[in-house]
Amino acid sequence: MRRRSIVVATHGAFVGKTGKRIVVRTRSGGRAEYPAREVDLLLVTARGVTVSAEALRLAVESGVPVFFAYPSGYPYAAVMPVVSTGSADTRREQILAKYDERGTELAREFVRGKLRNQAGLLRSAAASRRRTNPAEADELAGTADKILKLAEEAGSVSGALDSGAAKRLRSIESEAARAYWAAFSLMVPRQLGFPGRVTLGAEDLVNSLLNYGYGVLRARVSAAVFFAGLDLHAGFLHVDRAGRPSLALDLMEEFRPIVVDRAVLTLLGRGRARPSWLEPSGDLSKEAISALLEALDSRLDSRVRCGSLGRRVMVRTAIRLQARLVVSHLKGTASYRAISGWS
Repeated sequence: MRRRSIVVATHGAFVGKTGKRIVVRTRSGGRAEYPAREVDLLLVTARGVTVSAEALRLAVESGVPVFFAYPSGYPYAAVMPVVSTGSADTRREQILAKYDERGTELAREFVRGKLRNQAGLLRSAAASRRRTNPAEADELAGTADKILKLAEEAGSVSGALDSGAAKRLRSIESEAARAYWAAFSLMVPRQLGFPGRVTLGAEDLVNSLLNYGYGVLRARVSAAVFFAGLDLHAGFLHVDRAGRPSLALDLMEEFRPIVVDRAVLTLLGRGRARPSWLEPSGDLSKEAISALLEALDSRLDSRVRCGSLGRRVMVRTAIRLQARLVVSHLKGTASYRAISGWS
């Protein structure tokens, strides 16, 4: 059974239920129904949306995480079951792992996986441009090689996280990011004016698309971490900060290039993205959000190699499996390995 996400991005929409189906109605008279057992995420990003208590209860009872996000896609609230799966022992091991080799192994693999998938994206882009723009293809391939070397360097980092390993891994990741986004800019049409990677306060279309996509991905990964019985806030790579879901941010790193970055590049490559997709308010237009969600769903349905199974699975499945693999790693029953989107 193929599960899907519901993203409510229309101002003034109403989310209710009929039987075991989640119903979304818009002010213009639109109506859509989704069997709750076929939904894996409900994300509300528009202003003025009403969600009934009965719809929330159906979602919770059906194991459907509900997230509320700003129009930029950045989540600010979630509705989850009161009781999480997993045991208290799992969370104890998660806390302790930050001070032994298990935490370093996880942080190392999060960075290594992200960098290898960034390099894979650039290599794929280089191959598609080899005939039409060989100079650009060479630059993309060269950057991919540089990032792969940094991935190897990340794989050799050892020692306790609090004695310098985490700082070193973040430094390697930052160096790779500078190279990656410089190469990424080569693939953005000049008329869209990509200024380089901007997170908070982005005013251009491409960064707005990336940020919205990362918000959707963050919600999905956060749900996977919660249902695996892990603490969202006790991460290994990201710096601890009050309210920051560090573990979710850690785990989503390896999925960023193969889900969001590639989805955005798909829209750019097909010539669908245009300046009018960014409204004067700075929000993405309905057309932009619809196109991006379609591209994200396509990426979530694509298959990647999952080392824990030794075979390829859909990305949406891999996210849940990787969260469970973190648990197995903490308990010493398996070793964490990042997924590969280009193997």
